[in-house]
Amino acid sequence: MRILMPFLGSRGDVQPGIALALELRGRGHDVQLGVPPNLRDLAQRAGIEAITTGPDSAALLESDLVQRRIKSADPRVRWRGLSELGTIGWSQLARDLDEQAARSDVVVSCFLGQEVARALAEKHGIAQAALHYYPIRRSESVRLLPDPPVAADLAHRATWWLADRSWRLMTRRGEDAMRAQLGLAPSRVSVAERMASSGSLEMQAIDPLLFPELAAEWGDLRPLVGFLDLPPQARAALDPGTDTELDAWLSEKPTVYWGFGSMPVRDPQATVALVREVSHRLSCRALVTAGWSSFDVAVDDDVRIVPSVDHHRVLPRCVAAVHHGGAGTTAAALRAGIPALVAWFNADQPLWGRRLAALGVGDLTRFRDLTAAGCAASLSVLVSDPVRGRATELANRMIPPLTAVQRAADLVELQGFTHS
Repeated sequence: MRILMPFLGSRGDVQPGIALALELRGRGHDVQLGVPPNLRDLAQRAGIEAITTGPDSAALLESDLVQRRIKSADPRVRWRGLSELGTIGWSQLARDLDEQAARSDVVVSCFLGQEVARALAEKHGIAQAALHYYPIRRSESVRLLPDPPVAADLAHRATWWLADRSWRLMTRRGEDAMRAQLGLAPSRVSVAERMASSGSLEMQAIDPLLFPELAAEWGDLRPLVGFLDLPPQARAALDPGTDTELDAWLSEKPTVYWGFGSMPVRDPQATVALVREVSHRLSCRALVTAGWSSFDVAVDDDVRIVPSVDHHRVLPRCVAAVHHGGAGTTAAALRAGIPALVAWFNADQPLWGRRLAALGVGDLTRFRDLTAAGCAASLSVLVSDPVRGRATELANRMIPPLTAVQRAADLVELQGFTHS
């Protein structure tokens, strides 16, 4: 089977796609993976060659569009910025992939760019599958926002309607321009409706333990396969290697992990000062991963700053985590059996924080509202024996990542064979 896999976004969006591509290639399929230019090296080190698709996601996160315009106090500027961000690179992506799609049997993407994947599938009569990292389709069981004190059900339905309608209005012009370039008529309904009516597969890279009501609600329509991750050999290739000095440092004193992934931290020095103060209050150490932020690599008795770590190896050595609430980091902390404070920036991150809090294994706050006193208070509860016990019990019940990858690959194969 020939499978085209354009994955856009940050590392958290792309890495599950790499894991799925490796599994499908290992089953003998002809897989063409596409990733942003800044993540081609990541794919190559994980063991798969990839073509360049979409914009440089690191540069985009640092751009004026993301840092200023979509946060503007002027609603017109903010709306235009969100519209541009939502469809950025779609027309170029469609041009780049048109010929490859004509030779493919299935096109697989994540949520980002699935409108392009739908258009290519429609033009060439091929199957479509999508990998969603959080509940993005309208649901009776998942709340996008905390319930208000009154009319909670009405607010819930209105919130989903507004989210769906806003995305449609923001992206319709860009989507129709992309479709016209492929020789397709303008879209008449949302991409969610078109994917449902065409029989497209929408896999949820989510463990059903976190959303049991959602698993029951969606069933086989949008199956929850579990959190995907790379196989051990690929993780070993990405990990800088066994750091005996770090291992010894982690063994000497209880350590809290701090990491904000692809979210650019605007004032690293102030953040490190906060981390240091929290560590002092809790009499613990802090391991900080720089991610895509400009932290200076350093080490002293209380704080160690490193470029990156292998979550599978390091997080189980920590007593808790403070992170941005990306789906991948959330999954890694859950699998490690440690509680987490989600210091969220945007998008789906507060949803994960609320879910951890509801399960009794986490807490959440907006990153810009972080204070040393607040962090210390939250973490002092999270590292208590009852909370850590719940985190350990939850970790033992989760779907193993390789099982999740295999389930996703099974579904992609079935989608391709059924469509053909």
